[in-house]
Amino acid sequence: IGNDSPLLVNALFGYAAACKDAGHLDKSTEQYIRAIAILEKANGPDSQILVLPLQHLGLALLERGNHVEAEQTLSRCLQLATAHYGPNAPELSGALEMLATLLHHMERHTEAEPLARQSLLLCEARYGREHPFSGTTLVSRLLSMV
Repeated sequence: IGNDSPLLVNALFGYAAACKDAGHLDKSTEQYIRAIAILEKANGPDSQILVLPLQHLGLALLERGNHVEAEQTLSRCLQLATAHYGPNAPELSGALEMLATLLHHMERHTEAEPLARQSLLLCEARYGREHPFSGTTLVSRLLSMV
């Protein structure tokens, strides 16, 4: 297996998650970036397969405090998800919620609130109001309004 083999991607994601859990955010971010580069090379830069990895990278960047990079990454994630799933697909809720959370951290509350609201509506449409995903999204929405 070469250094850029798609067969490495799952291992890189696992390693990135373990690094993140251990508090090694720089190493975690490096692994997510490496895995995404492999996926882009194998599938193209607009592949639907990049949505979840970009979401994880965006979260890692947010936790590192790299808000500008996190916003760029999460915006790209949302654009890809919208292009592949459509503007009202429940699959958008994670990217919307993370972008809303980031904007809240950046004190851009008026931008965060509509994203959090849309995420909540998509979660409720798919899972119902009582589902834990809807509850988590509701909490994020409320925080974006503070």
